[in-house]
Amino acid sequence: MASSSTTDRSLLQRVEPELVGRRRELQVVVAALAAGRHVLLEGPPGTGKSTLLSALLGQPGPNVRVAGTLEHRGGIGFLPQVPVAGGLGLDPIGLSHVLAARGLAECVTFSFLDRETAARFGATPEALGLANPIAADLDQMRPTPLATLCLAAARNAARGHGDLGLFEIGPAFRANGEIAMAAGLRTGATALSWIEPSRRVDAFDAKADAFALLEALGAPMEALTVTADAPSQYHPGRSGTIRQGPKQALGAFGALHPALCTALHLPAGTVGFEIDLHALSEPKRRRRAAPDLPQFQPVRRDFAFVADRDTPAEKLLRAAKGAERALIADVALFDRYEGEHLPDGKVSLAVAVTLQPRERSLTDQEIEAVAAKIVAAVTKATGATLRGG
Repeated sequence: MASSSTTDRSLLQRVEPELVGRRRELQVVVAALAAGRHVLLEGPPGTGKSTLLSALLGQPGPNVRVAGTLEHRGGIGFLPQVPVAGGLGLDPIGLSHVLAARGLAECVTFSFLDRETAARFGATPEALGLANPIAADLDQMRPTPLATLCLAAARNAARGHGDLGLFEIGPAFRANGEIAMAAGLRTGATALSWIEPSRRVDAFDAKADAFALLEALGAPMEALTVTADAPSQYHPGRSGTIRQGPKQALGAFGALHPALCTALHLPAGTVGFEIDLHALSEPKRRRRAAPDLPQFQPVRRDFAFVADRDTPAEKLLRAAKGAERALIADVALFDRYEGEHLPDGKVSLAVAVTLQPRERSLTDQEIEAVAAKIVAAVTKATGATLRGG
């Protein structure tokens, strides 16, 4: 954060945003700064940061009361904050509760760090450098909260606390503005429990954290896909990008790159996730319908398909579910086998398909007809064949 010895405290008396119920949350010291300096102004969403800066630009909004004379001498600019997730469902406190319930501890870290570390997580344009940082190693605005979480985890690991779960909901900075982002990180092993033995954390733990947050935000979970093109801070074979449609990236998850873990002194196998909270589109508002309570019992059928080792299970699941949309209520992967009795390069993927009749109970012939459609759809989409068939 840039600083100056001359503080104009009267400015806060001249610009007073009308912030109902939140006026006390924003505490600002505005300084007279030399040309080219940067000031980081932070506060919870809705506390008036953008309102204050707009007033400093000579554009006070309709809810700003000016007492005295407000002088605008030009030369002031700022990176605006983008609203979180288009107004989806939860405020930052609600999001924190979701991640805390999954065993992650909330952190509030600096929004700046050293340029070398920042470059490991994204672009470091000159516009986001600090000309007069509070410390020599805090000279760059962070591209993602995951970067400063990694530094916090490394400090804990150096003191013998290697089994961690951390998260932060805060700003990330780009050349064209500020975005709100949720990030989380896990290191070491899972907690001791009598239910199941402790194990090392993996990419699927990070995926579960990310998907739990997206579900709480109201994201269309059935429309989400995962592609193997995560950012460079992730392990290329143990990570993914979460997408809504082919173009809209919502975030990423996975094991962090081994070179990154070595450089930052993180435990090997550290995993993390990032969710861009403003990338989600607001869901359509629909009138709440009566609960759908089928009168007939569901029918479950299991299938085992032999597929190439690199076949995405998600592609197989989508093909199976699309085979008969009127009857198939759910498709779940419950086993993956590779080894004896299978050709080299092949795996067995076992899925459970739930059929939910609506009008009457299904006959054996109708069930067999749906099963045949499922096998045909999977074979067409992935090249997999029914095991033992």
